[in-house]
Amino acid sequence: MPMYEFVCNDCNTKFEKLCSIKDDLSKVECTNCKGTHVKKQFSVISNSGKNNSSHSHSCSGGTCSTCSSGCC
Repeated sequence: MPMYEFVCNDCNTKFEKLCSIKDDLSKVECTNCKGTHVKKQFSVISNSGKNNSSHSHSCSGGTCSTCSSGCC
């Protein structure tokens, strides 16, 4: 199930909610004031795992102090 980010238009609280894709997001209540005037926010997905394509190169030599991957 995806995690959605919302902001309440009544009390300006930002919160996250785990929702099914089938859920009616227009009925989401604020976690702070229980208001229903909430707006879904734009979310960015981050992949910081070790299998990230920017880190999936092979080491061909030594290391350097400025390289975060440990091989240059």
